[in-house]
Amino acid sequence: MVVEVHTAGKPVVPGRALLASIALLLSACALAAGMTWLRSGDPLGHRIKPPGWEISFRPPRRFQPVDATEWRVAGICRFVGLSRQGAIVALDLWRIDDAGDEEASTVATRLLRQYALLQHGDLREPAVIWSEEAFGPFEGAEAVAPQGAIVVRAAIVDRDLAFAASLSVRDGLVDDHLYRAFDLTCRSIELTGR
Repeated sequence: MVVEVHTAGKPVVPGRALLASIALLLSACALAAGMTWLRSGDPLGHRIKPPGWEISFRPPRRFQPVDATEWRVAGICRFVGLSRQGAIVALDLWRIDDAGDEEASTVATRLLRQYALLQHGDLREPAVIWSEEAFGPFEGAEAVAPQGAIVVRAAIVDRDLAFAASLSVRDGLVDDHLYRAFDLTCRSIELTGR
């Protein structure tokens, strides 16, 4: 890159041209580094392993853990964040010890219906759209309420043990940005052993 500095005096000051070149080069490098850091920043936080669970996971970086004892349900880890529109978003990880011989799709559907009635009493037994999705190293099933406010993904680990993740938006919908964070959290799951 050639930089020319023109002044009213003659001859052109060579030191000023060198100083302007260095300043422009440093500005370009700082801008490139900033853009690279923003684009490659990891959207997930540090890895969490709840006591007694056989898995660990990484929740979205901007979600904060909260106490879920008000649910009176064993085996739940809750994280709360905000959507881009300012709606409250709850991300829950569930440990289900009584899965029995159910398939992942059945667990996901059952959990979605229970969760929908608990969180959004007005949804009343929502119909469910489900598909197969990855849940860490497991083959999982994903259930979505047609209203778009809740998504649940579950996987069977052992005969009687299942894990699930749910994402719920209060007074809003699960948009692409939130779904991506949910999907990354589900894919970050690792088996840690018993």
